[in-house]
Amino acid sequence: MIGEVYPTQVRGIVGGMTTCAAHLSVFSVVKTFPFLKASLNDYGAFGLYGAMSLGGIVFFYFFLPETKGKTLQEIEDYFCGRTKTLKKNNTQTALP
Repeated sequence: MIGEVYPTQVRGIVGGMTTCAAHLSVFSVVKTFPFLKASLNDYGAFGLYGAMSLGGIVFFYFFLPETKGKTLQEIEDYFCGRTKTLKKNNTQTALP
């Protein structure tokens, strides 16, 4: 998704920052798991991480737009604010 979400001008730098944030998230899970396991037991720790993952799925389902069949320029225009939606315009004229 990095190739679709970020504009071409900043894709390299911001993509690296996104990867860094992802690795920091993994690091935090690895470091907090022993403490959570000790305080919440196995089921509680995995339940907490599962609930966080489910929350992320719900968030992305509602807030990440569908980009299937869209050009890179259409996607960049949407995320830069030049267009309000990624939906196709139905301005086709009817045939006589």
